[in-house]
Amino acid sequence: MRRRPVRIVLVQWPLALMHICLAAVLVLAPCWSLLAFGRMHGMSAQLAARPRAPGMSSGAVDAHMATDLSLQFPKLFGRSAHRPGLRALQALAADLPNAAVPTERLAYCLNVRFKIRPEQREAFLAAIMHDQDRTLKDEPKALQFVVGESTTETNSFFLHEEYVGEDGFKAHQASPHFAVCQAFFDTKPFVEGREPVVDIFFGDHEALTRQNVPAFCLNVDLFPKPENRAEFVPTIVNNKAGADNDEPLCLQYVWGESTTVPNTFHFHEEYTGDDGGKEGFEAHTKAPHFAAWEKFAATSPFTSEPAVYFFRTI
Repeated sequence: MRRRPVRIVLVQWPLALMHICLAAVLVLAPCWSLLAFGRMHGMSAQLAARPRAPGMSSGAVDAHMATDLSLQFPKLFGRSAHRPGLRALQALAADLPNAAVPTERLAYCLNVRFKIRPEQREAFLAAIMHDQDRTLKDEPKALQFVVGESTTETNSFFLHEEYVGEDGFKAHQASPHFAVCQAFFDTKPFVEGREPVVDIFFGDHEALTRQNVPAFCLNVDLFPKPENRAEFVPTIVNNKAGADNDEPLCLQYVWGESTTVPNTFHFHEEYTGDDGGKEGFEAHTKAPHFAAWEKFAATSPFTSEPAVYFFRTI
């Protein structure tokens, strides 16, 4: 019998190995997908079971579930696992008032909410007020740092912060006073299920410094349906223009779209006047531009109910 040339065997072995590897991929890929789906399903159930903050709508819960999942599964959701939001790297939606402004010139805004355990209240206030003071004094790109407590729930706190672009916030995170405050937060001083929720958005305005003053404040989350977006945006633009130009008791009205969840919008408003500033908010609700907003809101334009949080600065 004639022997098969060695050179032919050497050529066939790599082909056989390639076929084996291909078969392994075909067998293991479905298993990996099932495992990933199982992890996602389990995480979704865990997040859905979290207690909600008072006034927090199901839409707000769903939005934060989407954000958390995107951080755990960046390849599946197409987001970076190491950045707060995808749209911070992209042009803003063309229908927003700030679309033509480079993001590095826009106010990079955060709305934060959480509840502190009663025995941690004084330690928290010392830590957060030190962070606020040093942030505004030592950081050139820090524009605003508001700290407030709920008007209806003791030890439920809210923050609103603004920086010059995302780089300004990164500089804040690298500061020594932030490290001190973070060290306190790492001691887990929060009520279970009421750990910090952070909403990030680019404001509708260019970056400018604001002074902290006593005020009646709102942080709001709105979830317009995609098909209602074209009417939602100009309605909000009109409401803001009226608040800014026609309401002497309105100190601030800023808004923007979430950097992580499309069609999720975040707001921060401040009012002054009698009753700790509530007079200004009540005047806002009687204005014609607010009536136009209520007319739009009555058309059921949302995927879930608005989430509104009232607080006063401290």
